[in-house]
Amino acid sequence: MSDDKENLQAKAEVDVSIWMPIYIDNFIASTIRLTPQQIGAYTLLICDYWRNNSLPDDDVALSQITRISLKQWKKDREIISTFFSIEGTLWKSTKLDAEKKAAIENRLKVMERSAKGNKAKAEKALAREEPIGLHKEDHKDSP
Repeated sequence: MSDDKENLQAKAEVDVSIWMPIYIDNFIASTIRLTPQQIGAYTLLICDYWRNNSLPDDDVALSQITRISLKQWKKDREIISTFFSIEGTLWKSTKLDAEKKAAIENRLKVMERSAKGNKAKAEKALAREEPIGLHKEDHKDSP
């Protein structure tokens, strides 16, 4: 990958980390059996996951992320954990990973089109300009 492509990729990943798509109908359907507190905890977990690409399999950290007491987290963990897979010491989500990958790819396409358009615009502007140091009066016939 070229340096320009790598720079665009890194910028796209940063740009995407500040927003996350949410499909309301799917979200409501998948959380219909959760309590309001569990929905809030799950929402905070997916927000943290979106920014960090995983969650730690650590009850203290997860209770802090969800902003509920450790005692309550231990009660809610079983139902909320069904939205994730535990891989070693991390909670992972193939659904969120796929959504983030698609968001990065879409952002990258937009950035590449924008860069291409800006380059074409700059080249067109340069083509309209006269070369530096040459003025119309310099082109008069010399004796």
